[in-house]
Amino acid sequence: MLNVLDLFSGVGNFSLGLHRAGGFRTVGFCEIDTTCHPVLQRHFPGVPIHQDITRLRGEDLLVQPDVVCGGFPCQDLSVNGAAAGLAGERSGLWFEYLRLIEETDPHWVVIENVAALRTRGLEEVLGGLSALGYSARWDCIPASALGAAHQRDRVWVIAHRSSERVQGLWSEGLPQPLSLAGPFLPLRDRDGQWEVEPDVRRTAYGNASRLDGRMSTWGQRLHQIGNAVCPPIVEAIGREILRVEGLQ
Repeated sequence: MLNVLDLFSGVGNFSLGLHRAGGFRTVGFCEIDTTCHPVLQRHFPGVPIHQDITRLRGEDLLVQPDVVCGGFPCQDLSVNGAAAGLAGERSGLWFEYLRLIEETDPHWVVIENVAALRTRGLEEVLGGLSALGYSARWDCIPASALGAAHQRDRVWVIAHRSSERVQGLWSEGLPQPLSLAGPFLPLRDRDGQWEVEPDVRRTAYGNASRLDGRMSTWGQRLHQIGNAVCPPIVEAIGREILRVEGLQ
């Protein structure tokens, strides 16, 4: 069983995907948005929730993590944002993420962010991991690669201290339907129109439709879903980590 520290947790979709893969146990969350806390508490009872990553220290954790995962804020990276990159106040929280990686020394690191990271900070992210002794691989994977009816391109970075472990990822081929996605083609119908997105209550693509009952307003729920990662992608990554570790 691999212990997970889930940073910038939101409503816990990173942990949801890893738990679905089996072999993972979340031992800590860090999420500053307190409207997400009831969701985490309901679905992951008893797991400590830390609020401010700038105040969280490795020594505060009750259990040493084997995996540190999370998607740091994208506002300064997004094409709709200020394009300040990692120098921005929000996306600059990557450096707090990196500090916690150094303090906790996990075997694996899994990072998610918007596709714009490729030109607005990816080199610095990879450089920071390398400086700590991690080898990494990355790709831009859309939600549609795992069957979702929307594109949602996201950069995924997977790192480990052993370059052999990283190189061994997907050495036996990509999972279905990921291997059928090609170069991440958009989903269109016969007339060239975008396929209809799922009903908003189902767009979490893995979350219960009601999420957390009456704990949040609809506006909060939409915000939470919009910030969430796609659980099936995390599940595919988790299964591959377990295979490389000989745990599956």
